[in-house]
Amino acid sequence: MNQTKFPRVLLLTAFFAVSAAGNSAENPQADEQQTRRYRSKEFVFSYPSDFKLSVEDNGTVIRLRFPNQSPYCENTITVRKQNKKTAECDIPQDSHADNDDSRSIAGHRANAYSGEDVAMNRYVRRKGYFIEDKDSCWNFELIRKGRPYQKFDLSPEELKRLDKQSDQDFKKASAAFNVVLDSFVFRRD
Repeated sequence: MNQTKFPRVLLLTAFFAVSAAGNSAENPQADEQQTRRYRSKEFVFSYPSDFKLSVEDNGTVIRLRFPNQSPYCENTITVRKQNKKTAECDIPQDSHADNDDSRSIAGHRANAYSGEDVAMNRYVRRKGYFIEDKDSCWNFELIRKGRPYQKFDLSPEELKRLDKQSDQDFKKASAAFNVVLDSFVFRRD
């Protein structure tokens, strides 16, 4: 009877050892699946894998959007490179400097700004940073555009659901913005 139990114990021990090794090997892959890297010839940054990335204007504008947003709100992260010879390196119109918000991006001191534009049928809120290197100005923005669904004839339950979804979308976008800012680095040749 001892002879039949010994092989089972050995077999179960071997099974759990292989399972544990498989799980530890899967964890790094799970971490890699949660974020992706965008790489250009000038810079690299990470972003959450559930965001959609688009590249515009020959790679000088990169936009990240959460694909499952509410029809009433849109959160967009934009990384924009501007040539200092053709564009001013300054905060956008309708924004003001946030001197209390200090941050370093890619080893450069970042100048913070924020702004809000509200009209009867929409609102736009922006939070951003810009940094300068010798030839370029880099602008990092989180822009939240919305339509005031509170003005529509919606039930209180639907309003509560939309408020909750809007808050969740903004939290995801803010976390993604921080991932981009914290991981942004210039490539060295």
